[in-house]
Amino acid sequence: MEVLCQNYILNCQKIGCEPTKLILNKINNKDRYKGKNGNTITDTLDLSSISTTLNNFKALAFSLVNDRFIKKLILSDTFLSDDGTIILSNVLKNNKSIEVLDLSGNNIRADGTIALGQMLKINNSIKELILEWNCIGIWNNGIKALADGIAMNKSLLHIDLRNNKISPKGGQIIANALKFNKTLLSIDLRWNSLGLIGGREFSEMLINNKSIVNLEISGNDISDDIMRSINSSIEKNRDSINQSKYSNELSTTIESLTKSHNETIQHLSNKLSMSEETQLSLTTKLSKASEEILHSQDSLNLLKDKYRKLEAEKLKIEQILINERNDFREKLKKMQMSLVTEKENVMRINELNNNKLSDLNYNILCKNKEVSELEVKIEYSKKENNELKQQIKEYEEKIQKVKEGYDQQIETIKEQNSLQIKEQDDTYKQRIVDLKSNLQTDYLNKEKIYEDQIQRLKIEKTSIYKEIDELKEKISLHKIQHQKDLDQITDSFKKKEEINSKAHDAQVEYYKKQIDNEQQNLDKSKKEISIINEKLEEKNHEIDDLQSENKKLKKMIEELNNKIITNENEIKQHKENEDKLNHELNEVQSTVKGYKQTIENLEKQVVKLEEKIKYKDEIIQSKEDEIEELQRDETFRMQELENAITNCLKYKRKYPKKIQSIS
Repeated sequence: MEVLCQNYILNCQKIGCEPTKLILNKINNKDRYKGKNGNTITDTLDLSSISTTLNNFKALAFSLVNDRFIKKLILSDTFLSDDGTIILSNVLKNNKSIEVLDLSGNNIRADGTIALGQMLKINNSIKELILEWNCIGIWNNGIKALADGIAMNKSLLHIDLRNNKISPKGGQIIANALKFNKTLLSIDLRWNSLGLIGGREFSEMLINNKSIVNLEISGNDISDDIMRSINSSIEKNRDSINQSKYSNELSTTIESLTKSHNETIQHLSNKLSMSEETQLSLTTKLSKASEEILHSQDSLNLLKDKYRKLEAEKLKIEQILINERNDFREKLKKMQMSLVTEKENVMRINELNNNKLSDLNYNILCKNKEVSELEVKIEYSKKENNELKQQIKEYEEKIQKVKEGYDQQIETIKEQNSLQIKEQDDTYKQRIVDLKSNLQTDYLNKEKIYEDQIQRLKIEKTSIYKEIDELKEKISLHKIQHQKDLDQITDSFKKKEEINSKAHDAQVEYYKKQIDNEQQNLDKSKKEISIINEKLEEKNHEIDDLQSENKKLKKMIEELNNKIITNENEIKQHKENEDKLNHELNEVQSTVKGYKQTIENLEKQVVKLEEKIKYKDEIIQSKEDEIEELQRDETFRMQELENAITNCLKYKRKYPKKIQSIS
């Protein structure tokens, strides 16, 4: 703890803050004991109800990075909020000593829970996490991050989430995560807002999860039926765990029995070696042959009894093997069911993922380029509209200038004769006709230009829609290919399972045949023993036969022991294969989660692009409407000019004298 105190003071100096006395007193408390090197070591660091600044807490957290002695860290009611939890979670990614973490009553929200979830994915030393009286359940993104961390963690045994305002969706997310965790033993979710939906999700979760022994879920408005089902499933989990413990104890007892059995066999072999030495002396001492024969008969009886015991033990071992084979088949069925469900989920996810990942990124870039080109074209059309407006203004100015020229000509006409007036009228008419023709040609040319631009925009629009349809067709083709690949993978997996099951059945039949052969050999040995009892006169031959039979029995016992060892090794291999399959399933589930996140991001991007395209279409339609309105205004103005000119000419023709009098 002195090292921790020194590191805390140094970190405070680096950050530029003063160390608080309360924290120093808590670090140097009296509840301590001496280690091997004389250093003072404490298991717990209790900083509850101590409010410090963020820089002070940062210095304390950095001093815990390389600490190896603190196993329990209590930070309840310390007003950490999200910033403090983010700092602490980043530090705990590298800490390997803290096993209990108490963060109750710290007003932790979305950002803090996301940081804790990321920490739980990396840290494998924390066994108990207390998060009661916080605000974790208000934001679903925080709950998702925490649930992903719980699913990936392999050391957490107990988690406390009381009074965290967890909604039914949050409960659903946590329940789905607990389907993949097989180390968590207890979870406390009292006094939240799970409701019926959350309760059903937890009851369905307990069908797959067989490791949770304690689930506190009262105060969540859950019906009695769901509570009963949850309690019954928890009791089943407890019973299964107790049965597994009992099976482990049985396996240890069986191993001890086999060891004792081997020891007895060795003892018998030693006795047999001693009997061989005595048989050599029996040849010289015929007087004691009868007594030794009696001893040999007693030994035969003992061997018969031991042989019966061996047969009983063999039957027990066969029953154990049969039970283990049945358990293994049940486990294989369960694994197949879980694999089918996970394959369905993978099919659903990969249908959305692999089909979009390969093409959508390229298409999104292309569409962004096309959108930028459309924006450039729209700006170009705006510029052209402005130029047209300027040209219209110039034409209006020209018309005004022409009117002024006509006024001047009228003044000159007043001074000149009527003949000059007629000539000027003719020139005036010709000029009007020329102006009309020029205006009409300019107007027609501009109309053609506008129509060409509109057609180009329409063609580009149709091409964009065609590209979208082609992308959809490509996505469907990728879906079909992915389904075929998954079908091939499932077929290969099924074939491997069938091959493994057939091999196991063949081995079992082979062992049965060997056992039958051994029984036949034993029957033969019994017949030979009866013949030996009938022929007691030939003593030396009988002793030789007994020795040969004893050797055969030794070989048989050794073969049985070797077979038992091989069976145990096969069982271990099957268990290792099961563990490998479970590890592969966890990896697949983690990749599926990553694919889900990427698919959601891509879908959001696609929605944004569609909104942009719709916005550009609306802008194009508005521009087309503006162009049509300008065309209508221009036609209306031309008609008014023509009407005014015709009215002027008619007026001159009807009343030339008035014009002369005015002049």
